[in-house]
Amino acid sequence: MLNILWTDAERAHFPSDPPISDYRRNKLASIKPDMPRRCSLAVELLLNEAVRRENENFPLPLEIGTDTNGKPHLIGHEYAFSLSHSAHFAACALADDPVGLDIQILTKCDERLVRRFFAKGEQESIFSAKNPDAAFTRLWCRKESFLKAIGTGLRLPLDRFDFSDEQAAPVYRGTVYGFREYRADDLFFCICMPCDGLPSEIKPHYYELL
Repeated sequence: MLNILWTDAERAHFPSDPPISDYRRNKLASIKPDMPRRCSLAVELLLNEAVRRENENFPLPLEIGTDTNGKPHLIGHEYAFSLSHSAHFAACALADDPVGLDIQILTKCDERLVRRFFAKGEQESIFSAKNPDAAFTRLWCRKESFLKAIGTGLRLPLDRFDFSDEQAAPVYRGTVYGFREYRADDLFFCICMPCDGLPSEIKPHYYELL
């Protein structure tokens, strides 16, 4: 099972007392700018909807905890999830297997970032691309989704793995991971999961938060 939902947080209408976890309330308390707050709230409401679609009797608000690396998880349940937002867009993925989701709005290629955080093969792929901005954004998505899937966050150096190969299948602690990508205009999606649970393609579903 893999369910991917996304929304435009700028257009969202939020309830006055949304059913959100204590984990989310604590995060919101530390976020001051309006759009990041809207996106942070939107990702959990998307997660609520994704869980409800799998089990309409699932109790809300969700109970969310974190592991030793800070990766959030549902307490007492086996569903895995990953959340992401970029600009005014928000997205979530719910799965039976470990999953990493990243979304990125098309971003101008920053040569300094590329040379600092990307492997040599990735650098060559970006700088030789017909559209370096798209190549940069796409590979950044891959890196972020992989780090989310394995649960290390930025503790693992970004240039340790080279994802420029379309067939890249990184191995981490004995598990082989793969990628599936999707693009909606200037918004890039990337899912990373263990290969044995990876679908042949992904199609995120737009969900209007009303």
